[in-house]
Amino acid sequence: MQVRARGDGAGPWSASGAGRTAAPGDTTPPKPASATIDGRSVTVTFDEALADVAEGDGLHVYLTVTGADVEQHPQRASASGTAVTAHLGAGTPARAGRSYTVRYFGVGPLADAAGNAVARFSGLAAENLTLPALLLHFSGRMPVVLLAGA
Repeated sequence: MQVRARGDGAGPWSASGAGRTAAPGDTTPPKPASATIDGRSVTVTFDEALADVAEGDGLHVYLTVTGADVEQHPQRASASGTAVTAHLGAGTPARAGRSYTVRYFGVGPLADAAGNAVARFSGLAAENLTLPALLLHFSGRMPVVLLAGA
């Protein structure tokens, strides 16, 4: 830790040592910047790097289908760099053409390197990158491609 003195004319902090007051550190918690969803993966990007979190119990990150009263809970999630990636269960993948939002309850291990915890948030719109599923249907001898999941 570097010790600096306050108010000696060399700016708000100087290295003269008088007063022995520590320079203020990072006190700003990370904020969500964007979110994407692609099939079974949800990624929330923050405005600063997070402390790494090994894949765990979902980190209390929940997906809400916009316009419906249905929540999809990730089976597991991890944090690395500026991103948190959550994985939905096989029975609850995102569907193409749907709108999704992300909510975080603010309870869990998400924080930056200085220990500032991510505050709860809700209503973060997730860009849906999920492609429609292709189904082949045969009508006589001619295959017909159908788009499903939209």
